[in-house]
Amino acid sequence: MAKATATWAGHKVKFDIESESAHSVSVDDAPVFGPRAFKKIEITFVLGWDGKYDKEKVDQAIDLACNRYCPIHATLTHGTKVEHRRKDAHN
Repeated sequence: MAKATATWAGHKVKFDIESESAHSVSVDDAPVFGPRAFKKIEITFVLGWDGKYDKEKVDQAIDLACNRYCPIHATLTHGTKVEHRRKDAHN
């Protein structure tokens, strides 16, 4: 079994890793997002088919897809405002 040694680099959770074969890498936590964090996400569903369709049923399907069946949407909505809407491609 190959072995590696992790040495704390002295800053937060930054470690220098070196394998038995002398390969090395540094690992650290992700940078702080600060003002670049997501505050709002807007999703637009663009409908691009011709002919008539029941707009109310399409809106209901979009609502179910986002609010009931999408685990990513459920995760992000705890602290991030996520909005969705429908847009007709032909309008």
